[in-house]
Amino acid sequence: MKCKLHNQPRRIACTRCAETICSMCAELIEGSWFCPDCAIEERRFAASLSYRQFTADIGHEPSCREDIHEFEIAEV
Repeated sequence: MKCKLHNQPRRIACTRCAETICSMCAELIEGSWFCPDCAIEERRFAASLSYRQFTADIGHEPSCREDIHEFEIAEV
């Protein structure tokens, strides 16, 4: 069977949905092959895990107020 986008043989199975994809469609993420749609979801999932780990490391949700510092303006 040929790829609908690239007209090449489908030889790789997506790790997530098991759809067969061509080598041009396949995306390698952390050692696993994904179709374009599943690659988006996998990146979204990985980003949410990274954010959860970040908030666990600092002990709370970050806020914009933490980065604001007051500076004195020197008169010239």
